[in-house]
Order: sequence, then structure tokens, then C-alpha cells
Amino acid sequence: MKTLILITLSMVLICQAHSDNYNWDIIDRQGNVVHKVYNARSVSPFSEGILVIKYKDRIVFLNEDFEETFSSSSFSLAPFEEMQNNRLGFYDRDSGKRGYLNRDGKVVIKPQQYDYIGKFVHGYAVVGFGDTSEPTPHHLEYRIIDLFGNYASPIIFDRVELSRYDPGKGIGSKPNENTTFFIKLNQSQWKIAENKGDFKDIVGFGERIVARTEDGFGVITWEGEILLKPAYKAIWSVSKWGALVTIRRNDIVVDYEGNEILADKDVRHVWSDYAVFIGLNDKQGVYDLSQEKDIVPPMYDSIVLSSGNEFQVSLDGKKGYVNSEGEVLGEIKYDLTLYFSDGLGVAGIIIED
Repeated sequence: MKTLILITLSMVLICQAHSDNYNWDIIDRQGNVVHKVYNARSVSPFSEGILVIKYKDRIVFLNEDFEETFSSSSFSLAPFEEMQNNRLGFYDRDSGKRGYLNRDGKVVIKPQQYDYIGKFVHGYAVVGFGDTSEPTPHHLEYRIIDLFGNYASPIIFDRVELSRYDPGKGIGSKPNENTTFFIKLNQSQWKIAENKGDFKDIVGFGERIVARTEDGFGVITWEGEILLKPAYKAIWSVSKWGALVTIRRNDIVVDYEGNEILADKDVRHVWSDYAVFIGLNDKQGVYDLSQEKDIVPPMYDSIVLSSGNEFQVSLDGKKGYVNSEGEVLGEIKYDLTLYFSDGLGVAGIIIED
């Protein structure tokens, strides 16, 4: 699938990028640099009042005033690891296992048998067990835990995804069973919910789910209600307005009635209220579906939604931000940008040896 290929390439590029150190700017929504971090391997998006900085030999937490609240050389973090639900995943070098810290730097879930840990979503996280030597460890088995590390489901999954938009909703599948089912939180336990269709290959796309039946791909809610009847060869992206689909050999945007929209634009991606389109000289711009007008002119090499009001753009090999008025925030001069969170963006310039 094109989506999986793009995700894989993005992960490779990120892994290559953070093999070196950067000087980082923290940028507000007016484009002002409000703080600088020097010679760090990664800086997380600002989340829950904490900025997580990873240096070569230590990690540091900064608060909203950019004051250091915690520093340690005892923990190893994944690049750009961020605080969610007052939990931050870490790797214990001695045991080779993983656990969680809180915003004060205290270990709240000790390194146990986890070989994989996910971010907390509305108070729950997915953890995995098995050999993680493969780049994409699909052979792991997964469980759901609560904020204190207690198992919150009797089910062992071979794949599970919790919705970030619909609390208490998710999808999963069991080992050696070729079916995907919906799960629902019921009195602090995740249980199998009623299946409302013979859906296969279910993948969450934010507020919506892309699902396949024998008739093709369609779009459903996190409760299994059909929004777009499965009938398409592929679905590349979805929004609350509709989806970018492949019908016959053409990629088009359809609404949830199946009607083609934006037929006059070469759309490459849809999300939330926006659609990225190709304009003159293969440059990308943004169309606002709610306002029915272009808000970012087609002048960039690539555009990615960074938050509800900001976009990450690239131009001539450099990256930066623009807002939903099409205004550049600061400068387009960075080697790496992260998405806006809590009103702040994080952008880095690689330090040359």
C-alpha cells in the first residue's frame, strides 16, 4: 500500500536524521523563537507542560517557563518521546526492558517484561512482548495496561489500536485468527464489542477507520458504522468531509455520500478541514474545505498538517511552518520540524561535524 510505503520511508528518514545532533528553536504561533536548545539529539513536541530533551549522555525535562525540572543519565528514551497522560516511556539498558516515568522523573511503571511500549491514550497504553530485533515487530503479542501497569484486558492481541478521538474505543485481532474486531472499554476492562460488519484490514486514520471487505475499501467509524460504502481499490487518506480514494485507475476525493468533490483540483491528501493539492510547477498548497477556498498558495515542495492551525512545509530542501492564513511563521531554514503541540513548534538545524 502506498500509505505503508510512505510511513516506512518517513521512519527511515527520521532515523537517519537523529543520528546527528541539532540546535533547536522552540517557535510560538506568531513565529517568534521563544527558547533555544543547543547540541541535542532530539527535542520532543511540547506536551502536558513538559519539553523532553535527549542529549548524548542524559535526558532533561523543561517546564512551561523552560526551567529544568529533571535531569538524568540513567534512562534511555526513543527519539522525540513525549509525555502523555503524565507517562513517558523509557528503556532500561541493564534489563533490556521498558517502563514509564512521570513528569517529575519518577519511575511509576517499573521496567518489566515489556519489549514494546506505546503512548498512553486516555489513560491506557498498549505494551508488547517478544523479539524486537526485526524493524517492524509484527510477531509481538500485545496487552493493554492502565496508568499503574495493571492489565486492563483479558485478551492477548497480535494487533491492537486505541482511538485517540473516541475514548474507550479501539480495534484489535487475536493471534492465529484472521479477523479484526472492535473493542470497547467497560468498567476499566477492554472487551470485544459487537462486530457490525465483515471488515478486514481495519486501520485507524484519526477520527475515522479505513476498512476492507470483499467489495473493496471503505470508511467506518470507531463503532463500525459505515460512512463510505466499501467499493474502492484503495483509500489514501480520510477527513471528516470525505476520503481520497482510487476508483478505476484515478485518485479522486469523494464525500461520505460517494459524490466526487474538488474535481477541479489535483488533490494529494485530505485531513480534518483541509486538502493538499498540486498547483503550478508541481508545487503544493492547501485548500480549506469549510471555507471553500485556498488558504496556502501552491508554492511549497511538500506540506504536512502540524496542528489544527499550522502546517509543516518544505521548500528548496529546507523546512518551516506556515499558519492557516498562509503566513510563514519565522523562517523556512530548518533541517527538521516537528508538529505543533500546546501552541509551540520544534525545529532543528543539524550541527555539521
